[in-house]
This record gives sequence, structure tokens and C-alpha cells, in this order.
Amino acid sequence: MREKLRVVFILSAERREHSKEENQEATAELRQTLVVANIPHKSVVGVYQTHAEHSFLVVGEDYEPDVYALGCAYGQESYLRLDEDRRAVEVSLRNDGERELGQWSEVSEHDSKGLTVHTYDPSTGRRWSVL
Repeated sequence: MREKLRVVFILSAERREHSKEENQEATAELRQTLVVANIPHKSVVGVYQTHAEHSFLVVGEDYEPDVYALGCAYGQESYLRLDEDRRAVEVSLRNDGERELGQWSEVSEHDSKGLTVHTYDPSTGRRWSVL
């Protein structure tokens, strides 16, 4: 029997309409907030269509209230929740509720190029998407 994975969240401080400098500053502020609050996290890159943005993977279901508050503070529309079985749910920060997206799975670099949305971990070279 495989061990259950921990609940994780993915969020970003970036906004498409902001300049590169504004997004870099917001990302640095969010990173510092996570460090000061002692919230376990890892830097990843989220890709939506052709737009890549710095994001953070936050580990542990106890941190969902923090993720929600930080997403709101940085003007995000939503964040991603991955449950213990790696089912992906988009959580709206605009009162639209939650939307089940599917199974979060590892994909190859080649396959990720054909996907609208995926996440890349530069520290491991691994990529994931909802399939």
C-alpha cells in the first residue's frame, strides 16, 4: 500500500497586466512572507498557454487559510489545491467556488509543450499537469 502524499497548493503573486519588474517585486515579497511565516514552500514555474510565471508550491493542508489570504492579497483569481491522491481543484478567490480539474500527473518535457497548463520544477527538471 502506497503512502498518501501531503496536500499541496500552488499560488503566484504575478499578474499578466503587471510589468516584469512589478511581478518580480511581488514574487520576492511573497517569497519573503512565506519564509517569515515559516510556511513550507518550493519555487516552481507555472505555465498558462505561453505565459510562464514564478509560483510557489506550499506543502500541508493546515496552510490553506494562509494560501487563500495571500492569493487575495496579491490579486489572484485562484490557486490550485492538490489532495493526497493528487486530484487537482481550482479554488476561486472571486466567490466562484471550486472546480475539479482532474488528476495531477507527471508529464515529459516533450508532452508539456502541447499542454495549455503545466508546472515546472527547475530544481528537479520535472513537469506536471492535469490529465
